[in-house]
Amino acid sequence: MILRNPKAIFILLASLILFTGCVGPLLNHGTGRSLGSGNHNAKVIAALEGYYGFQYDYGFSDNFDLGVQYEVLSIGLNSKYSFINQSSGFSFAGTLGIGSTFGGVYSALGFNGSYKAGSWEPFASLRYTSVEVDQQEIINKDTGDLFTVTPVMNYDYTQGFLGVKYWFTDGLALNVELGSFVSSNNVDFTSIIYYSLGVDFLF
Repeated sequence: MILRNPKAIFILLASLILFTGCVGPLLNHGTGRSLGSGNHNAKVIAALEGYYGFQYDYGFSDNFDLGVQYEVLSIGLNSKYSFINQSSGFSFAGTLGIGSTFGGVYSALGFNGSYKAGSWEPFASLRYTSVEVDQQEIINKDTGDLFTVTPVMNYDYTQGFLGVKYWFTDGLALNVELGSFVSSNNVDFTSIIYYSLGVDFLF
């Protein structure tokens, strides 16, 4: 039943994710290629620093994908449109994402470029993320009295990514990615450069 109506299942999952509270996405592992209509991609990612995430994408059309992503600090929806979409050679796409963070929301805009040559597919991405954290009331658990109120906080950051995928088969790939915070506003990150591994399952 799920495979007969994957669009309906995706919309249900998307609605559940948007209305659950869970910093914006930090990992990427995206290429310029879209999945193609009716195709699925499940991706598991883990950074050497202990950060991890999961992503599922569905090809709504030949050049347009929609997906859901979960990371330790965020959960949200992703979309990708491939302006150049080739099974081999150069591909280029734009991405949009929205989701929940701890007590707030984020939005993200990015671009992915990749080049597939046989089993190898190097990729590069640039992504801007804006985060808005809501005012939070902290209650004393013993007395029930208001302890303090945290202020509304807005910040943004830009990330650059370089990586490569190796396709063992048409449905299985191993990814290596280097991520870096190119710039940020009103926030400092302890790690400027980080590395991560990922596995893609296409079906």
